[in-house]
Amino acid sequence: MGAALSIGVAVTSTAASASQSAAVCSPDSRLQYDYYNSGSGGTVLSKWYNCTGSHSQSTYGYRIKPGGYSGYVYYSNGGSDYFCDYRDIYLGAKKVSRIYMAPAKIEECS
Repeated sequence: MGAALSIGVAVTSTAASASQSAAVCSPDSRLQYDYYNSGSGGTVLSKWYNCTGSHSQSTYGYRIKPGGYSGYVYYSNGGSDYFCDYRDIYLGAKKVSRIYMAPAKIEECS
């Protein structure tokens, strides 16, 4: 029984450290995601992210202003695009399912 408890502690400890090191955050740089509040038209609203990782969405995208980040935007139709540091991309009101901000510059931006 003591061995099982030790294994449980080791697994919990490993999981905690993996989740803590998963995201890289920068107070000096942030990604701005602009999206339509109603379908593919209407008012444009914004969300801001300053940590790497995956950010779920269910909105119609207008633009990504990536700041110092690069990564990928995934659409609900299965398609995707990439974005590179400080280069805005326009999303054409496609339905966005997820934005992935990479912890290092992605290959497409090299």
